[in-house]
Amino acid sequence: MCIAFRKMIRQGGSREQGQALPFFAMMLVIAIGAVALSVDVGNLVHERRKTQNAADSAALAAVAVIREGGTRSAAMAEGASFAAANGYSAEVTINNPPLTGPATGNPNAFEVIIHHTVPKYFLGVVYKGDWSTTSRAVARITTESKGFGVVTLNPTRCNSLHMNSNALLQVTGGGIYVNSNCNTALVMESNATATANAISVVGGFDGKANYHATPEPATHQPAVPDPFASIPVPVVTGLTRSVPCEYTHGTVYFDPGIYNCKLVFNANTVAIFRPGNYSFAGGMQLDSNVTLNFGRGIYVMKGGGFQMNSNAVVNGPDGVLIYNTCAASCGASGTFQLNSNARLNIKPYGAPYANISVFQDRASNTPLQFNSNATTLSGAIYSKTADIQYNSNAEVPLQFVANTVQMNSNARIVVDVAGMSTIETTAVALTE
Repeated sequence: MCIAFRKMIRQGGSREQGQALPFFAMMLVIAIGAVALSVDVGNLVHERRKTQNAADSAALAAVAVIREGGTRSAAMAEGASFAAANGYSAEVTINNPPLTGPATGNPNAFEVIIHHTVPKYFLGVVYKGDWSTTSRAVARITTESKGFGVVTLNPTRCNSLHMNSNALLQVTGGGIYVNSNCNTALVMESNATATANAISVVGGFDGKANYHATPEPATHQPAVPDPFASIPVPVVTGLTRSVPCEYTHGTVYFDPGIYNCKLVFNANTVAIFRPGNYSFAGGMQLDSNVTLNFGRGIYVMKGGGFQMNSNAVVNGPDGVLIYNTCAASCGASGTFQLNSNARLNIKPYGAPYANISVFQDRASNTPLQFNSNATTLSGAIYSKTADIQYNSNAEVPLQFVANTVQMNSNARIVVDVAGMSTIETTAVALTE
């Protein structure tokens, strides 16, 4: 009896072992298949990331060439070069303009498609179909109007924006743009401080002697256009006025028209200019404690410049444009200069002169100077070919567009550009 029972148990165990072996083999096949699938799927996902990164960089590189003035063929070659550098060449298609999507037909947009066949390590045993990934990227030039506090226009001058001796340049709501391609286009030294939304330099930046820049200047940036390039040149017509050329003490009145001499105002004179447009063949000179009240209008200084000294004040709250030009063909106009606590309290004239308060002839290379605590009120200064110099505690809350700008000896430019003129900037961006 005992022998028979033991034999039955042995026979039952053998049957169970025989059933477990096929089950184990099936589970082993499933496990191997899962591992194989995970390896091949993981590799596919990895290649998908690589091809997308390559497509993105190739599209951005191509558009950057167009933004910098290059040809379409050069842009296509640059895009292909970037794709090849990432390991893809024969599998790359570049379309300009894009053939599909929102940017279809846009000549400033590039579409990059990378179709890459991914090797199968284990999956090939059970799957013979296509195992590949396709990535697509579209990049284009974008434009944006941005506020600005400073734009220097000279394309090659070194020290195009030069700040030293505790100079302060503070721009709220806008940027600082230096168009020079010199390696020392922007120079900051001796405790100079600059703050803005952006500080962009076409060339290089030289910061030394405890400078402070927020943010740190971005170098090798694209140039920005002259924001006032389309502003018309003021032309004044009217009656010719015959008046004395020099005034001392007392109060005098002026009517709009053409004045054929330089007006000189000596100590303590008060002059009132009725609203309208004026042209002064010899410009103006204001000395000790002179006060001029400008009615709304355009004031052309034709040949003699505009000089304010020793606490002189010009008021123009209703809108004034001072245009400094030459007597005949322009190469050097008279000097525009504010000295010794002079205060130019004017607001900009408005259309069609944007927010410009002081406009120097585009052909004149005579520097504009703000010295010894001189101050101005609001608007912008525009001197395409001439330099602007701020010295000895000059304080100017204005936008300025100039050939170059020099800030010395505690000069301060603190400007909030909200509501003022903007400048169109370009960038390259992925859009699809």
